[in-house]
Amino acid sequence: MPITQVPYHHENGLKHLNITNDYGYCALFVVNTPVFDNSGVAHGVEHFVFRRSLAFPQSESLFQLTSLTDIKMNASTLATITYFHCQSHCQQTFALALNYMLNGILCPIFDPDDLVEEIHDGGYCGVIYRELLGAEQQVADLPSKINPDKCSQEKYQHGGHSSIIGQLSSSDLSCFHQRFYQACDITLITANADSAQVSHLIKQLPKKINARPENFNQQSPYDKTDNKSKYNNENNEDNKHQKKYSSEINCLIDVYHQWVKDDPQQTINNSSKSQNRQKYSKADKKQRSPIAIDQNQNQNPKNNPGALCKETKNSVIAQLTELSSQLTRSRKLVYPSTVPCSAPQYTLPKLFSSLYQQAQTQLTKDDNAVYIADQQNGLLLTHINITQQAQAHIASFMISAYPSFLAPRSQGHCYLIHASVIEQDQYLAIYSAFDVSSATRHKHISESLLQLSQDLLFINESLWLAKIKYCRAHKLDIQQVCHITPATSSKFLWALNLL
Repeated sequence: MPITQVPYHHENGLKHLNITNDYGYCALFVVNTPVFDNSGVAHGVEHFVFRRSLAFPQSESLFQLTSLTDIKMNASTLATITYFHCQSHCQQTFALALNYMLNGILCPIFDPDDLVEEIHDGGYCGVIYRELLGAEQQVADLPSKINPDKCSQEKYQHGGHSSIIGQLSSSDLSCFHQRFYQACDITLITANADSAQVSHLIKQLPKKINARPENFNQQSPYDKTDNKSKYNNENNEDNKHQKKYSSEINCLIDVYHQWVKDDPQQTINNSSKSQNRQKYSKADKKQRSPIAIDQNQNQNPKNNPGALCKETKNSVIAQLTELSSQLTRSRKLVYPSTVPCSAPQYTLPKLFSSLYQQAQTQLTKDDNAVYIADQQNGLLLTHINITQQAQAHIASFMISAYPSFLAPRSQGHCYLIHASVIEQDQYLAIYSAFDVSSATRHKHISESLLQLSQDLLFINESLWLAKIKYCRAHKLDIQQVCHITPATSSKFLWALNLL
């Protein structure tokens, strides 16, 4: 079905198409990020978009937004494009997610000190390095019939390769971003959004980056891409990744491809018209300095990857503190929303299926909890009774937002660390994925739970948002969880630490 809506061009050149449906508030940013080699530079920029921006300088911002609200946010780097997407059932939190993404996509911070944590430290750590190492091992473990030689299928590994990802520098990332992340070459597809609100958020961006570049006309050899074949390549790769996206985001992806199909000139690959952009090439890369891995041994954890490392400031980011303050002043019982939402299904990633089964087998009536680990992943599983479910959910949201708990992820020791309640089996699960210290990660978990149980300031900062998130998901009145207080939360977290 042809797309009949007229796209809105925001002041900075961002193309914006909004649709109306019953799926809630959703957004999809589509960025043209062609892959020229195996360096993983597009993948690296994707991670830095989520790590820090001028408006959200804390590395734990993403995890606090998704843990303390109903925001869902993620990205996928494919062979020719990168998708950034977010969704929420609440207009206020959706605006917060959009603001986070606009700042990250257009105003990221490429701090050289972040390279050793987000990409590779030259040893065993680095978020992307851990991710690639784990993914490569999973592919290697597949039967040969299921795992054909990928080199025969794809010219380049668009996510990068673990053996060379550490060669990327902050200049590589900054140059690639400057070349491909101009607002005028980015397409935004939204559902039920307000274009005026998006324009307002854009106007709040730093003026230096918000301004549309001048002196357009520099063409790169990478601009010579046939729109029709590009569309087909995108579609083919999307078909392989459908399960990664929610139905709401898949809807926006379909709208984007239909829009491009109806009018190929609308494809985001308008780089030949772009203005004053620095080219990205392998020749450039050779002239840049490699990552300075050992500038400060005291700050680099590679010699002791299981340690907590840097001192972490434990606080809720300012934007969430303000949201909590607004809701407290207005005494909103639930997030205002114009669309219904269903209770979420809390499940573990498939990566933990085997560990979960082992943990269930080992748990007995006499054992309150068990920790199971393999070479890459760790899982702590504890029983919760039916009367503890609300408190456990709310505690899991606070745990997953706590900076000290997130430190292994922020500092590149693992790809993921998270707490979640498995309702159908009445468990609280805390797990880490692609972890350099999976065998001993439970020690860090115990330390951070103890620290959080005594951190009444953080509990007070996060509790209201955590309670609203729980009530919103389970369709409860906030008064039904009034018995959950900072004191009861502290006691529950303390008990977890003793497991």
